[in-house]
Amino acid sequence: MVTTQKEIVSTTFQTRAEVAFSGRLPSEGKARNFTVMCDEPPVLGGGDTAPRPLEYFLLSIGF
Repeated sequence: MVTTQKEIVSTTFQTRAEVAFSGRLPSEGKARNFTVMCDEPPVLGGGDTAPRPLEYFLLSIGF
C-alpha cells in the first residue's frame, strides 16, 4: 500500500485597473506599472490611434 501526501497552497491575488475617460478619445488605462491607450476608428468618433476596447478584450481571450 502506498500513502501519498499533498500540500495545499493557498494564494490570493488582487488586481486593480484605473481608466481615465475625459469624454474624448483616445482614453488611457493603467494596470500595475503599465499604461495602455484605447481609441476608436473615425466612423465611431475616434482618431484610430490605438486599439479599440473590444480588440483588447479579444486579445485577452487569446492569452
